[in-house]
Amino acid sequence: MKRKHLRLAGIVVLIGMMACVLAYGDKQCKASLPDAVKAALNELYPQAAIEEAKAEKEGLKVYEITLKQNGQEFEVTVAPDGTIVETESEVSLADLPDAVKTALNLAAGSSEVKEISQEVTYAVVELLALDKPQTTYEAEVTINGKKIDIKVSADGTILSKEVKCDHEDKADDDNEDEELVSIDQVPAAVKATILAEAGTGTIKEIEIENEDGQTIYDADVIIDGQEVEIKVSADGILLSKKVEDDDEDEADEDDDDDEDEDEDD
Repeated sequence: MKRKHLRLAGIVVLIGMMACVLAYGDKQCKASLPDAVKAALNELYPQAAIEEAKAEKEGLKVYEITLKQNGQEFEVTVAPDGTIVETESEVSLADLPDAVKTALNLAAGSSEVKEISQEVTYAVVELLALDKPQTTYEAEVTINGKKIDIKVSADGTILSKEVKCDHEDKADDDNEDEELVSIDQVPAAVKATILAEAGTGTIKEIEIENEDGQTIYDADVIIDGQEVEIKVSADGILLSKKVEDDDEDEADEDDDDDEDEDEDD
């Protein structure tokens, strides 16, 4: 099983850079922003000054723009027709909704919440405008020396709690030693958590992984027709619960095939 790194919460994967340079203050971008994009930005952030803008494309072109308004920095993704895809900004713990603040404090315990970002999603795949923007909060917390990313919805629901590896290359090397086990072979606390999260779903397989020196139990479960990845620590704490991305799995398999061909050569 591969770890997923999704920058825009599954909305769009932006890879190729197009010919657009940085824009600061009154400077013009060589590939200037469409009027619809400017109008959308002006409506959302009327007093903002654009600090950076670039066009990117992978089948669908969007603009990723960094701007400042009243001293605060925002990152905004906009489609050429002016559709706002997503906004992201840093927020303080004091500014969070009570439900989110309570959920984060409960999850963090006595640990310090260092950084919180607010992501507001206005449109999803194919850039279909949402009837209501979806707001989520992501915080980085250090618990027992481990950096953990906690994602919370606006109503206080914890969406994911995932250990963040400082050395991804080392973690990838450790994952080569993954071991398959059955549900009856895992510790009682781990078994209880996996069964609770799986509910009536079907457990396909469970792997023991070593991530940055920590033993992790990674279970693939079919829930309501979707493959869900459940990661649990050795003491039974739920670290993350995510729907698997089929396209990314195929890409990972292609990468593995390429590596095997290189070794053969």
